[in-house]
Parts: sequence; structure tokens; C-alpha cells
Amino acid sequence: MIDEVWNENNATTLSRLNSEALELNKQNVVVGAKLDKAVTALTVAVKGEAVTDTLENEKERLELALMAIKIRQRAITQEKMSLGFASKAASFRQEWITALVEMVSGSQSVVFIESWRKNNEVLKTENDALVRELALVSRQRSDLSQRLVTLANTMGSPDSQAVLAKQADKTAENVEVFMLDITDNVQTLSRLQEEIGLIIKLMGNKMNRGERLLSWGVGYLNDKWERVHTVLFYPLFTVGETAISLILIGKVLLMIFIGMRILKIIRRKMTRLLTEKTAMATGAVNSLTTLVYYASLVLGILLILSLAGFQVSQLGIIFGALGVGIGFGLQTVFNNFFSGIILLTEQTIQVGDFVQLATGIDGEVRKISIRATIVRTFDGEDVIVPNSEFVSSRVNTWSFGDNWRRLKIPFGVSYGSDPEEVVRLAIEAAREVRVTKEDDAHPLRIFFEGFGSNSLDFSIRPWCWMNQIHANTGMISDYYFALFRKFKEAGIELPFPQTDLHLKSIAPEVLAAVQRINVVQE
Repeated sequence: MIDEVWNENNATTLSRLNSEALELNKQNVVVGAKLDKAVTALTVAVKGEAVTDTLENEKERLELALMAIKIRQRAITQEKMSLGFASKAASFRQEWITALVEMVSGSQSVVFIESWRKNNEVLKTENDALVRELALVSRQRSDLSQRLVTLANTMGSPDSQAVLAKQADKTAENVEVFMLDITDNVQTLSRLQEEIGLIIKLMGNKMNRGERLLSWGVGYLNDKWERVHTVLFYPLFTVGETAISLILIGKVLLMIFIGMRILKIIRRKMTRLLTEKTAMATGAVNSLTTLVYYASLVLGILLILSLAGFQVSQLGIIFGALGVGIGFGLQTVFNNFFSGIILLTEQTIQVGDFVQLATGIDGEVRKISIRATIVRTFDGEDVIVPNSEFVSSRVNTWSFGDNWRRLKIPFGVSYGSDPEEVVRLAIEAAREVRVTKEDDAHPLRIFFEGFGSNSLDFSIRPWCWMNQIHANTGMISDYYFALFRKFKEAGIELPFPQTDLHLKSIAPEVLAAVQRINVVQE
């Protein structure tokens, strides 16, 4: 019953203070507007050298009125604080009585002790702030007294003197009330601190050794957590109106990591679905899913930054700083980044294509990412090639428009061989190689290249279907094996280098020895 009456009285007092505060806000606006008008009129009068005591007195009166309103507003804040302190004191007394009863019945009071020990530290901080504010108000009262003395010496007509004196008394009265309110709150907080400290000490003495150890451990952990909390939430710097702290950076990075994991899962499922359910080529599927992935990643990062408290204008500052970084040290990275976007959108090179770079690297394109492309060489090596090489350098692709590619396999036979027979056997050998493909637009051809120094020179020009070649299949070697078998079965000789030695002069005894050797051999 007593609590209900006390709460009702508090509610009535709080309602009255809120109504008074609202009325003071209105008066503050009105008096502030009048003061601005008076200052403007006084400025005009000074320029025209027509300053009057009436304007000066009106300006002083309005300034005093505005000061009185602001001081009264601060006094109302102190009265609200007083109600809060009284409520906190009542809450503490109720909780400690409950904790004492539970302690008697065998329950632990560690949570109560640590909670109010922390509350007592907060109350001490508030008390120190009130003491500093009381010292500030004391200086303001001293300054006001000096100002009133100065005004008394410079007042003009008796009417002006009476108006200013009345307003000065009102202002001084508000200052005194304000100081009394602060003093009351300081005393209330001091008594409450002493009461909380005494009760905590008494209840701590009633705890056994285990409870004290537990209390110490909880207090130690709370203290460490407060320090960690301070470090995590300490503002390192600000971007616009957003304070950047370690906890904010950690939250943003965690959300970006989780978002990237989710996007990768969606990307894999999307790739599998498009490959199985549509007739899209593998390269087109890879380009589409990669573009969707990175576009979603950019939008997700923007969304995460927005949820973290960044505004669009603040993000502009970040991207501006990023642009400076690009200009100084990230040209290569962003060159590869935009080159990757070009490759994915133009699709001149797709996953599964066979390419040959100007640097001598040749192989199958296995993956096109936003920064680099993975090329698997015919020797089984995975080469990470920056995307800028595909955009700014010449690239030979064996499967851009289609997968047809013609090979050239040169060979030679002895001069005693029949060219028509050689062509027939070469055609049969080429058709035995499994990678050879023929149709009306891609016929198998054998060319007679010319007369060499030791042989008749030919070449086989077969067409191959490149998507059936997934590594270095040794296809050139396969053609030479097939040719060797055909020529050996047909008795066609393969040439080998022949060297003739021509002697212009020779000693008689050497010539005689050579002739004797020839006679013996015959």
C-alpha cells in the first residue's frame, strides 16, 4: 500500500515537472526570438550611432530572462534525478531485504552483492559529476552578482531599473533553487552510497569462504569484462557521424564472412541447377554464376555497412579513400578486377577453352574468377594467370568459335619412294588416330611440301575436335607412330642425313694406302 502511494506521488511529481519543462521550452523559444530581434535592432542602432538606453536595457533583460529559463530547466532535470535516486534507493532496500531472507534460507547472495557493487560505482561517478556541476553553478552565481552590480551602475530610467531588478531577482532565485537541488542530490547520493557500501560489507561478512571466493571470482571477471568492453567499444575514429570501434569492425567482418559462405553455397547450387536443367555451355554457366556472385557480394557488403550505421554519404567517403588507394598502390589489383568483369561479360574466353598465351603458356581454362584465371597446362600444371594478360595481350584460343583445330605433322621419305603411295599410306595412318575428325568442311589433307636435301617432304593436315582432348594426349606422337607402322609394312624407307667428303689434295703415301684397302675389300 505504501509503495502504491509512493509510486503515485512520484508519478504526479514527474507529470508536473514534465509539464513545467514543456512550458519552459516554449518560453525559451519566445524569449530567444525576442533577444535575437533586440540584438538586431541594437546592431542597426550602433551603425546609425543612435544607441538608446531602452535598447540596451531590453537586451539585458531578455538575456537575464533567458538565463533564468535555462537555469530552471536544469533545476527540473535535477528534480527528476532526485526522483530517480529515490526510486533506486527504494529498489535497493527491497532487493537487499529479499537477498537477506534468501541468505538466511541458505541461498547465495553473490549476484546481489556484485550487482549493487557495480551500481555503487556508477552512483559515485554521478556524484562526482554533480559536485563538478555545483562548482560550475557557484561560479555562474558569482558572475551574475558582478553583472548585477554593473547593471545597477548603468541603469537609466526608474522604470527600466525596476524591470531589470525584477528580472535579476528572478534569475538569482532560480540560481539559488538550482544550487539547492544539486546540493540535495549530492547529499542523497552520498547517503545512498554509504548505505549500499555498508549493506554489501555486512552481507559479505555473513558469507562463508566458498561464497566469498565465488564473489571474488565474479567481481574479478566483471572487472575484466568491463575493461574488455571498454576496449572493444572505444571509438578509434569516426566516419561521418559513425564511430568506428573494434566491436563494429568485428561485426562487419563476421557478417561479410557469413554472407560470403552463403553466397558460395548458392553459387554451387545455381551452377549445378543450370548445368543439369538447361542447355547452357559450361563457360556461359560459369560466367553467369560468377557475375551474380560478385554483384550479390557488393550489394551484400553495402547492406551490411548500412546495417552497421553507415550512411550513403559516409560510404562515399570510404570509396573516395579507396579511390586514392587505387591511384597509389592498387592499380594492378583493380586492373585485374575490371579485366575479370570484361572476360565474364564478353565471354570471349570461357571455361573449357584451350588457349595459348603470348608468354608461352597453353592449356585448358579451368576457372575464371574476378581477379585471375586458372589455366591447366598439358603437363598437368595449374597456372594462375592475371586477368589483365587476357585483355591487354594477344591470346590464341583453339576453341573460340568452335572446337575444330587443324594440326600440322611434317615428315619425309626417301627419294626412291612413290609420292602417290606415300599419300595413300599417310591418309590411312591419319584416319587410324582417334582424335582425327572429318566432314565436308573439314577434310583430311596430305601436302607435298617439296624436295628436301635428303628426302621428299610431306605434311599431314588433320582436323581435331578439341573438347575431346582433356590433357596432352600425345596426338602428334600418335600420328608418327601410325606413319612408321604403315611405312614399315609397305617397305618405304625413311631418309637419314648423308654426308659426302671431297678431298682436293692428298699425300701419295696416303693415297696408296687407301687404294690397297679398297683392293683388299673387293
